[in-house]
Amino acid sequence: WFCPDGTILPAQERCSQPGGIQHALPKKVVGELEQAHQIYLGQILAGTEFSAFFDARDHYSRAKQYQIEKYLQAVDDGWILRRARFYRGALQAEDEAGWSERFLTWLIGNDEILTTQFFWVRQIAKDLPRVDNDNAAMRIRALAANIAAEFPPFMEIRIKIHGSPDPADVERVREFRERYQQELPADVDERLQALGTDLESAYAETGISALGGYLSQFPAHTPVGYQIRKVVAAAEETEAAESQSRHLAHLLYMVRKDLTSRGESEKRLALVDLSIDAEALLFRVVASWTPKTVRELLAKNYILAKAAAGCGFIEIWEWEFLEPKLYPMLAESVVLENFLTRVEYSLHAVEWGAGTVRAVYGPEVETFSLFEPIAQGFIDDRTRSSVLLALGEVAAELSDLAGRFADSSNRVLDIPNQNQVRGLNPGIAIGQLEVVTGYPEGIEFATDKIYMMSRAPADLKPVAGIATVSEGNAVSHVQLLARNLGIPNAVISSHNLQDLARYSGTRVFYAVSPRGRVVIKPISQMTSEERALVESWNSERGATVLDTGGVDLSFTELVSLSSLRATDSGKVCGPKAANLGQLSALFPDNVPSGLVIPFGVFREHLDQTMPGGSLSYWQFMKNVFNEIGAASGEQAEARVALRLAELREAIEAMRFLPGFEGRLRERFLEVFGVEIGALRVFVRSDTNMEDLQDFTGAGLNLTVGNIRSEADILKAIQKVWASPFTERSYRWRQSALQDPENVFPSVLLLPSVNVDKSGVMITTGLGTEDPADVTVAFNWGGWGAVEGQAAETYLLRGNGQDVLLTPAREPEYNYFLPEGGIGKAFVTFNEPILNRSERFQLRQLAMALRRLLPGTPGIRSSGPFDVELGFWNESLWLFQVRPFVENKKARSSAYLTAMDGGLPAERLVSMDEPLSSLRRTIRDP
Repeated sequence: WFCPDGTILPAQERCSQPGGIQHALPKKVVGELEQAHQIYLGQILAGTEFSAFFDARDHYSRAKQYQIEKYLQAVDDGWILRRARFYRGALQAEDEAGWSERFLTWLIGNDEILTTQFFWVRQIAKDLPRVDNDNAAMRIRALAANIAAEFPPFMEIRIKIHGSPDPADVERVREFRERYQQELPADVDERLQALGTDLESAYAETGISALGGYLSQFPAHTPVGYQIRKVVAAAEETEAAESQSRHLAHLLYMVRKDLTSRGESEKRLALVDLSIDAEALLFRVVASWTPKTVRELLAKNYILAKAAAGCGFIEIWEWEFLEPKLYPMLAESVVLENFLTRVEYSLHAVEWGAGTVRAVYGPEVETFSLFEPIAQGFIDDRTRSSVLLALGEVAAELSDLAGRFADSSNRVLDIPNQNQVRGLNPGIAIGQLEVVTGYPEGIEFATDKIYMMSRAPADLKPVAGIATVSEGNAVSHVQLLARNLGIPNAVISSHNLQDLARYSGTRVFYAVSPRGRVVIKPISQMTSEERALVESWNSERGATVLDTGGVDLSFTELVSLSSLRATDSGKVCGPKAANLGQLSALFPDNVPSGLVIPFGVFREHLDQTMPGGSLSYWQFMKNVFNEIGAASGEQAEARVALRLAELREAIEAMRFLPGFEGRLRERFLEVFGVEIGALRVFVRSDTNMEDLQDFTGAGLNLTVGNIRSEADILKAIQKVWASPFTERSYRWRQSALQDPENVFPSVLLLPSVNVDKSGVMITTGLGTEDPADVTVAFNWGGWGAVEGQAAETYLLRGNGQDVLLTPAREPEYNYFLPEGGIGKAFVTFNEPILNRSERFQLRQLAMALRRLLPGTPGIRSSGPFDVELGFWNESLWLFQVRPFVENKKARSSAYLTAMDGGLPAERLVSMDEPLSSLRRTIRDP
């Protein structure tokens, strides 16, 4: 007994006053896990403080963990409660349901939460125990998975139920049970019966009755009440599935828009329940709708995308951008290019919706996956149990049609829905396919392998090729490096990743075209042309020779950023400081002040004798690189990593020369106007081997952000000096440059500029032909978009149109703590990051850079340019500019260009062409 006064009594006793509740007492280890790791297991709701379960400070993590554990219990026979769930009195269903009702009424009364976290609020309302709550979809998938695991012949039906459920599954399960009756173990037969019962209930023709209970709550004269009655009436129409689907999608969207206008929490909760029931009905109804023409398929796509917005997978402002791109066409035929654009946005709708699920639940799933790998299936399950499943199927069929019409379908082994794969960076590779279905942390990446994974880590080493479920953004450091070196890169769906898993370990040929077509096939199927192409492709890598003769190592003065110009790049400092100094002359109000420690200071420190020996640091460094250059054989890789680590540790421990610290204090005061320790700064590496005409080097070396004390700044300088000698940095340089050891680091100190949003701008369109286009990617807070965050990305067209490529799906952002250090805060997606005014400023800046930088002494590029920048209260700050470097061979390869096929501008697509004949054409080898 848990009594109102806080006492806990054995079950045989009674509380001294009314109001006690009875349930199990968690073990001591459960409380220890909560205290030490904020991991909540075996949660019992009754008696829990609403605010504690809500867990706003940790972004509702406790409530999300409750949802994940319920999933684990469903798919793994009770999971950690396999026996405890049957304990009499472990929990009281009535108490749990009553608590849930009160909690949701409390939660849903919060306007801000309802507006900013609609998707999550709706999901938790589905999962909390309610009197009439029955999560049949999760139970059906869990039963199917359990049956297949114990009785393998069921696997084909299990895949069918997970991938494309429909009413015919009822008969499939019944026939399977009859066929294998004599072979079925008793427990499997029992589960098959339960599965059949659940399927019959899920696809019952009386499903429309689920909405009947809302008719009395929402009279016909209200918008929601009127729409409910339209759904009910549509059930009697000839084309009931299409008509009902359309009305249900509109009902879902209307409920979401109308929710916050309802003042009473009870009425709001009824609307959320209505939304959940309407989606469940749509999930069943849409399975029986088979479009007959291209027009009908596009209409179904539009309806499902609108429903996804109504369910919160797509934000309202995102749908307002998508809707005109997906709205059903009235014309008899359309130009092929317009059809392809529509298909592209159909795929976007699926990706954006799936990205919402990953963003909301990803951190908690990743935490659980560390000790329970089965948890990785939660996000996929959450997607498959929603309208996104049907939307993905329609988008995949549209993509197949697009490939057929444009004569440019993907060829990705033999996986289904392969036209959902979309190329990002063009290139060619051959290597062993490595499919990583879990999280990529701890993997030792190899240069001769092709990796398929959920997301690319920010510190990715060079690889032969990559494909990820989470696109991140096209201008992150990893993406820029891949594009620079012609490493093929694509985005895939989570289903594609699972389908590819059986090919892990296979040696394949991998190619991505400039327009995003993807080919992956076993090397045994390569043509002679492809073999010759790979051989020539690989032989030309690493051919750039960097002229280091202009480096002035005698220059040791600590200089202000404003005194530098682009002509100083590669002489006294790296291009980061030199080009930013040039920008400060061109845009004095938009570039912060800075202090630069030139190459020469690092070099003179290397002349010191190392402690306990006779070698200087410079001699030690030369010996290390000589040894690395001579290394060969199987142990060479490990030897390189070991020797570079020794070199890096030596530099990080290197003493400063007498007088250096005093000079730094003096120049800090002169440049920044305050003493060292009174201003937060960023300490950035700036070498002679980055931001070159043919090699970007983006993100290879260290930036230490937002530090304040003198001790921290001095330590950061040592770490920055050592950072070019990490194995990752060396490997990337080695991929593009000869003599990658001839690296000299300078150091740039910049004051920490508070920004509320930051990101990257490329002064051209990625993948477009118009040089007037601009590509931008932004996140909230500092360091936005550069580390692979799922950023808000736009193509700012030369004609003045702002095209949203991807909305942000990053759950956290960086902010700078006043005392120093980087803090993390949670974000919402209900409004765009960049407003119209800021996008206009970016256009103006791109035009100015195109006009001013080419021809400027020291700027060895005519563009385009890659710019890191940020906004504070709509004021623009510039932090870096470098040449934007693409792999010219990848963009101009005749083979890759031919993969895209022809795209005749005059080709038309008939909207009334029968899909039956088109499907036969697509499937004909």
